[in-house]
Amino acid sequence: MPEKRPLLPLPPVPQPEQETVGIPIPVVPDWDVQLQAATRMAQLIDRHLDYEAYSRSVVEAEQLTPRRLCPEQRVDLITDVYAVISR
Repeated sequence: MPEKRPLLPLPPVPQPEQETVGIPIPVVPDWDVQLQAATRMAQLIDRHLDYEAYSRSVVEAEQLTPRRLCPEQRVDLITDVYAVISR
């Protein structure tokens, strides 16, 4: 059985002389604007996919992606997304 050795005390942690203040760096300065645009784009994509799923789609809803949209719906989707991005 190994013999137990006492633990050594830890050395003292040096304290900073002066409290440092962090620099506020904005990671995404226009976060609210980008979030609003992304939410609007997601709603548009969902609307286009729902329209295709309920009106004339022959594929299952799980397989429905923007790639499977009919050409007219694809053009409408891209036009709508571009309108949201260019605001």
